[in-house]
This record gives sequence, structure tokens and C-alpha cells, in this order.
Amino acid sequence: MTDVGTLSWAKRTGGRIDFRDRLTLMKLAAGSLLAELPDLVAYRLGLKRNFPAFIDLDSLKPPDTKAAQAAEILLRELTPPFLFNHSVRTYWFSRLIGLGAGAKFDDELLYIASLTHDLGFYGHYADATPDAECFSIRSARAAGEVTAKAGWDGARAERLQEAIIRNVNGHVPQQDGMEAHLMMRGVLVDATGLHAWRINPRSVDAVFDHLPRFDIRTQLGPTFRGEADRHRQCRGYFAETYLCFGLLVRTAPWKG
Repeated sequence: MTDVGTLSWAKRTGGRIDFRDRLTLMKLAAGSLLAELPDLVAYRLGLKRNFPAFIDLDSLKPPDTKAAQAAEILLRELTPPFLFNHSVRTYWFSRLIGLGAGAKFDDELLYIASLTHDLGFYGHYADATPDAECFSIRSARAAGEVTAKAGWDGARAERLQEAIIRNVNGHVPQQDGMEAHLMMRGVLVDATGLHAWRINPRSVDAVFDHLPRFDIRTQLGPTFRGEADRHRQCRGYFAETYLCFGLLVRTAPWKG
């Protein structure tokens, strides 16, 4: 195993993966798929019944801190509507999974990580450099700028940035950070339907009612594919080519 997806790895490689990293990513994907396969099959066949309890979104409020507000503004300024809604839905799905599992997590950190995890596709953050070839590293830098202005301490800011960088691994074990673990699952719920069985279906429907998909099925794929093709040594290309991320997005069980 390697330290792929960590801050130290990002600083050392700029996001470029080697043979050992590829083996690690494949092992993570295979282990996750085997563990989730029974629930995945049951869910897609409509046989899943033991969902977590319904959580009313109207009973919950997102963080309303200086950093949270800045992340919202940046996301709205830089991204198209489909990506804005995807990012906010990622937070809600991640939070709902965490609440349903009784997990303890930093809600503000989870919120900002969710809102900024794809900013590396847009604006000046889309400009790759040798030390930030992977879009997730550029996204993490955007998040770091937001929290630096808000006065976050270094350790918490690093945990936030690492959650964003690990997001492209495809699977993040709990021991690698609860917020990173939850956000990875939230991203996959929204983009592919994986892990949706960890949320009550009524809660899932409520999230989509509040935040429509805006045809993400046809827009996210080309965005991700374009980034992957420009940076073939990075995890985006690996996920698109070997883990069929684009196909998973196109075959997600959601409308739109």
C-alpha cells in the first residue's frame, strides 16, 4: 500500500501516480466493491428494505460560518448550476450518511470540503502546474485559501485539504478521516447511486427536490473526461479508464 491521496503524497508527486499507486487504487476499488456488492444488487433490484430512519431536511441547517459563506460564494461564482447543486447535494448526502450511522464528524469541515471538492475544474484553479497536476490538489488549495482567511488552525485546514484530495481515490476508509470517508460516499451517492442504501429513500428524494440534478448525467462526464485526458498520469484518468467512472455516472439510478 502507498500513501496515495495524502497531503504528503500530493506535495511529493503533484498528483501523478506510479505503479504502486495504481495497485493501491485497484485494491481499494476491488475491496469496496466486494464489500458493497450484496447491498448494491439488492438496492438496484428494489429488494432493499432495511434503510436508516427518515431524516427531515427541514430540521437540519448547513453551517453558517465565515468560511462556509466564503466557500458558497466561490462555488457560485466559478461553477455552472449542475456542479453547484452536485457539490451541495454531496454535503447533504454525506451528512445524512453520517447521521444515519451515528458517526461523529466536523460538520463545517464536511460542508466546505463538499462545496470545494471540484473547484479544480474551474476558473484559475483549472490551471495545472507541476506541483498540482491533479484537479483535487487545486481544489484543496481553493479550500485552503478559504479557511486561511477565516483563521482556521493548520491541523484542521490540512484535514480539510486531505479529505478533498483523497476523494479521487474512490474509497476512503474511516481510519483515513471521518469527513473524507463520508464525503467520498456522498459524492458516489450523487454521481453514481453507490451507497444510496445508507440513506432513507425519502431523504434522498428530498435532497433532489431541493437541489435538482440539472442534467448532470450528460455534463459531469465530459468535464471529468476532459480533465482525465489532459492529465493521464493522474487518478482521474485511472478512475475513468479502469474504474469506469463515466459509465457509472451515465447509469446512475436518478432522473436527470
